Amino acid sequence: MTATLYALGLAALLGLAAVLPVTLAADIETCDGEQGNDLADFIKAEVSDCSEDTPKCPLIRGKNVTLTLTFKTKKDIKEVRHIVHGTVAGVPVPFPLATPDACQNTGLSCPLSVGEHTYKYALFVKPVYPKLKVQVKWELKNEENKNIVCIIIPSELKDAIKDAK
Repeated sequence: MTATLYALGLAALLGLAAVLPVTLAADIETCDGEQGNDLADFIKAEVSDCSEDTPKCPLIRGKNVTLTLTFKTKKDIKEVRHIVHGTVAGVPVPFPLATPDACQNTGLSCPLSVGEHTYKYALFVKPVYPKLKVQVKWELKNEENKNIVCIIIPSELKDAIKDAK
């Protein structure tokens, strides 16, 4: 009886270990695994309609998605550019934004002084985008092309779930 309970407990732990990486895969992470660099410390990132318990952040076709980044600069920064790539099957695909200037319509006001800043970008997910799983790499770079903040967002382009009636 004790051996059976032990075996069941071990099986449950192994099962949990197998599921745990999938559950944690939705976590938005910094590109280099660090919380900061010589320009800024990353504080947090939020994506609308995404929570830590979802395996991938949903990017609903035909709707807006909003990314909010909070970071604390350690130095004055003259310019900020945002660069976005989607990595599909290991291949980074550039995603063009309306303007490379991250200080337009994002809540940032350049030049950035030392301190905490919040960047907010609303993006329309076009209905023509294919439904697929993608790793979104979102970078904020300074005038010297150095990363201020760089994050990886596990995402999935999909349609909205229809209400069952």
